[in-house]
Amino acid sequence: MKYPSSSNSERIGIYTVGAQFERIGCIFREQAIVDCGIDAQIEAVEDENTSGKLIALQIKSGASYFKEEKDDAFIYRGKLEHLSYWLEHSLSVLIILCDIDNEVCYWQTVIPQNVKYTQKQWKIIVPKAQRINSGMVTDLKRLVNKVPSYDNYTISSTSDKSIRGAKRYSANIILNKEHTQLEIIHVIKKVTPEIANCEYHRSNITKTLWRDQPAQIVWLYVYPSAEDERNCNHICQTEWFSEALDSDYLPYSNNGENIGSNVRIVWNDSYLAVSKFNSENTMTKGGFIETITKFSNQSLPLFDFSEKTLKNYDDKKIGFNELYDNFKDKFDEVNDIYLKGTELGLSPFECEELSNQYCGLMSCLHSIFIFFSGIGEKRSESNIIWNVRHFIDDYKQAKLKFEIEFKKVA
Repeated sequence: MKYPSSSNSERIGIYTVGAQFERIGCIFREQAIVDCGIDAQIEAVEDENTSGKLIALQIKSGASYFKEEKDDAFIYRGKLEHLSYWLEHSLSVLIILCDIDNEVCYWQTVIPQNVKYTQKQWKIIVPKAQRINSGMVTDLKRLVNKVPSYDNYTISSTSDKSIRGAKRYSANIILNKEHTQLEIIHVIKKVTPEIANCEYHRSNITKTLWRDQPAQIVWLYVYPSAEDERNCNHICQTEWFSEALDSDYLPYSNNGENIGSNVRIVWNDSYLAVSKFNSENTMTKGGFIETITKFSNQSLPLFDFSEKTLKNYDDKKIGFNELYDNFKDKFDEVNDIYLKGTELGLSPFECEELSNQYCGLMSCLHSIFIFFSGIGEKRSESNIIWNVRHFIDDYKQAKLKFEIEFKKVA
């Protein structure tokens, strides 16, 4: 009965790896009973005491694993099922390439940042400089205190766009790290069916129509960062139309590149240019706070004027014509503050909500006076008074919200 040489290489590799980890002070434990993609575990020893902190190992030994190399690294290729298992493992996982002839072991951590997706599978670069030796002690300390791994993307929002003839969803995806194009495509292929099978409904009507049914249309907008999403600067957008979709409800296509599974993608060629523009035109926090403080303070006496004038009208101290002329005299000043106060650079990302409340405040002030700019000439007295009263109340609420956000940021 023949004994396969590959089995011999595997055993030698495990012994070699175990001996080298023991040599640098780790406890090596082979998983000899059930092989589910993890060959062994090591336990870190701290100050000659066992720590209970473990790292999982996948050991590959033999000449076949060293055939593909670069000047400074070897390239390991694997199956997607193994990768998913390792990425979701509760322990940090190391790929170990063992050169049994020279008794040298190279390693790399299996984390999303190190994985490169190929057309069919995936690969990971194993640096020749990363060997099992005393120089990796610091790496081991970092690895045993593994921070729980999360998906490398976030579905930041999902919108139900369904109509009577088609269940449709649109979603925004924020990437949580830098991605290559292939990695972005991998995320898109994973997220598209997830969105298609979600059960969010914007109303009871769409829920009644489409409950427990998969969507026929999914649009995705992918953003490299939350700041890009805030600035509506996507790196790509995709569409997926189900083959079961009635042709009468087929929307206009983006005519993008077919990346498989009926998903089409359009890359945003202006993404980098827009990112650069946004970066160059984003205000500093100090400059933004100083500017909005100046304009919001300028709005206060104008608001007080509007409130006082309306009260005089209500108390019948002035008539409508005098009220109209008084507001009209102030409109140019209000309009100037509004235009200068809203034509600022982009607010810092941390001031996004403050910026929204500030813009709402300035819009409310402008709306109080807008009916005295000529727009209100054909409106009735009662209509103009109702609008002024309405926007004065809105300004009060906007001012309160602005002050709350200002305290959070300033």
